Amino acid sequence: MIAYYGCLWLVSLLNLAWCCFQQAWECTPGKEVPWNILSLFTKSGMLFLEAIYLFGFGFPLFIDSYDHPHHLKWGLWVVHRLVLTAVYGLILFMYQSKWRERLPARSAFYKYITIMFTLNALSLFACGLLGNGASFGFWLYGATIVCYLAFYLPLIYVTFLADFFQYDHHRCFYSLWHKRKICTWRMYITQR
Repeated sequence: MIAYYGCLWLVSLLNLAWCCFQQAWECTPGKEVPWNILSLFTKSGMLFLEAIYLFGFGFPLFIDSYDHPHHLKWGLWVVHRLVLTAVYGLILFMYQSKWRERLPARSAFYKYITIMFTLNALSLFACGLLGNGASFGFWLYGATIVCYLAFYLPLIYVTFLADFFQYDHHRCFYSLWHKRKICTWRMYITQR
């Protein structure tokens, strides 16, 4: 157990170093090799801890049957969904507080946060039901995961990328008109 906590502290310090050096090393010429090594050790350490957590402590990866839902597994998912719901809830709270000007002033971002908060709250509720042995939670959790996987990428596109890929007809028309005007002027000059 001491070795596990030692690995946990080491990986936590690697993650902290990764966060601190991200701005300084990630895109700096000459720092690619240290950045890649730090990223490799950080990711490897996280995977190692997850393997110890799953296989060493006996957490089941798959659902074997509906009769024994592995309450400990769903308790872990409750904590995971609780953190995500709290983060999205905090951002929603910020829209109603004095820190509103720190957030993007786009209604699409607010809709994104609202949808993600609702989806994570439903998933949290489903994990709580499963942790207490209610079989309805399987259906609800499965439905939230299907909705997340099906609609997450389109939601990201509509929220963050649709404005970037927007086709501006007026600018295109002006550009074509301007090019036509230059071509006409050049033809006029060459004919004289």
